[in-house]
Amino acid sequence: MNSNPIFAWIAIGLAASLAVMILPFRRGTLGVVANLVAGGVGGPLGAVIGAALFPNARTGMRLGFAAIGAFVALAIVHFGWSAYTSSYTKRHQQHPSPR
Repeated sequence: MNSNPIFAWIAIGLAASLAVMILPFRRGTLGVVANLVAGGVGGPLGAVIGAALFPNARTGMRLGFAAIGAFVALAIVHFGWSAYTSSYTKRHQQHPSPR
């Protein structure tokens, strides 16, 4: 198998993660790394799933599956991150001292 489509799937995933970075959900180095990993893994994973579902599909269709996979992976990371941070802030919320 030629490696060019794999690099294209990774590039689609990284581009999707770059697009998501304009949203104020994940900040700091950890947020940027989480976005890049989710997009970089979700893109190729989506393309592989698409290739398994439609083995005779054209390359353009696999690129579409790569984009969908990247956005699904980013959405999963976003919802997981939001759930973690909301539970973290509830656990560490300071209560006012009684007077």
